[in-house]
Amino acid sequence: MAMSEFGVDQKANGGQVSSAAKSEFSKSEVDAIKVELEKMTKIVNLFVGQPIRKAVTGFNYVDKNGEASVETQKITPTQITAKLSQLTRDPDLKKSDRDLVNRYYEGTANVDAIAHLLK
Repeated sequence: MAMSEFGVDQKANGGQVSSAAKSEFSKSEVDAIKVELEKMTKIVNLFVGQPIRKAVTGFNYVDKNGEASVETQKITPTQITAKLSQLTRDPDLKKSDRDLVNRYYEGTANVDAIAHLLK
């Protein structure tokens, strides 16, 4: 394929840049560009260099009454058994609570279901 097939002018200078097309920056312009480049580099390093945020694993709060939150204490199964045996001796225990205690020992109710009895 010849150059004329691509519409290339035969008078072209072969891809060389002529002196009229060259533009040279003055020294002050080069210094200004370097200063801008340094500023941009600092900004990029600021964002890239920041540590990755970690997940929140817990926090303390104050409820509406102004009291700080307190985590509940975990009690052992032997303490649960001792407390429930003391409660079941009481003849004034409600039937629904007695049924909850029985369901706990059968394994069909969890500790959360009888938590109000353990207080």
